[in-house]
Amino acid sequence: MELSVHLEIVKKAVESLGLNFEILDKYSKRVAEISCLDQSILVQSPQYFCNSQTAASLAQDKAYTDIILKRAGIATPQGDYFFKVEGENLTAKGVEEAFQYANALGYPVFFKPINGSHGRFARVIYSDAELYRQLVLLPGEYNGFVLQEVVSGCEHRLVILKGKPYFSYKKYIPMLIANGMDSYETLLDKSPYEYERYQGYLSSVVGALSGIPERFQTIPLAPNANPNNGGVIEDFRTSFSKEIVDWSAKIYAATKLEVIGVDLFSPCDMDSDVGLFKVLEINSNPFLKTIYQNGYSDVAIGVWQVLLSEHFHLSIHREAVNGVPVV
Repeated sequence: MELSVHLEIVKKAVESLGLNFEILDKYSKRVAEISCLDQSILVQSPQYFCNSQTAASLAQDKAYTDIILKRAGIATPQGDYFFKVEGENLTAKGVEEAFQYANALGYPVFFKPINGSHGRFARVIYSDAELYRQLVLLPGEYNGFVLQEVVSGCEHRLVILKGKPYFSYKKYIPMLIANGMDSYETLLDKSPYEYERYQGYLSSVVGALSGIPERFQTIPLAPNANPNNGGVIEDFRTSFSKEIVDWSAKIYAATKLEVIGVDLFSPCDMDSDVGLFKVLEINSNPFLKTIYQNGYSDVAIGVWQVLLSEHFHLSIHREAVNGVPVV
């Protein structure tokens, strides 16, 4: 079995720093020891050893995350959280309150599990009937859920490393635009998107790919903008304004996380006024696979170079052009 992408990145950073890397779990290859002389740490894919358990646990709960960010003055979408089964928490808001809130906020609303990830079961809801169906479909392990306003703009992923913005990219759902003549299959084949990657989702949405959609119809090729689910990235950056640097420092101070993946909406790009940013959620184990496999492997490896060099007290410097660490 090959190494996970996460540990492959870690191993390359380790080798570049002259450290020792040993896989301890020979079967799944998900646990490794990194050592230097008499010092060592354990690394488990896909986690970051430097993020405390408490901080990481809070980040996994979208309700707690929202409370923490709002307290720090970081804007988030208007919303509230509810529970399908209230259990012993008599003060919890249940399903009835969720329907009341959705109608007060006004459809459409955005639905997501409190402890979900990778966009699972997250979607825009347009009516009471759709909300009911979504709650029925939600697996039992997802008891809590969030209802929020639908935010417009451009979605970005920003990774904050040791309190400083390290890299960001814009992510979006790839779309086809029908011309009224070509079938779904032909449109996908003519598009810049990889046929094998998207034909499965497309057929699950439209059925037979031989059908011809109406002219100007837009057809999504992924359920959301998450690159792990088919989303596309662009506008990759490693250089940021002072305003974003200061904004990132506030998130770092509030969350106590050494490595943070921040999903946010801006009116357009990362040059927009940070006062107009809205944070959708944060991730304490941000995947580096997306950038590693899309031409930015040096930046992905650089994340671990920074973490390991600090832990083992090694000296590295930053390249002046894009801020990527170089040994």
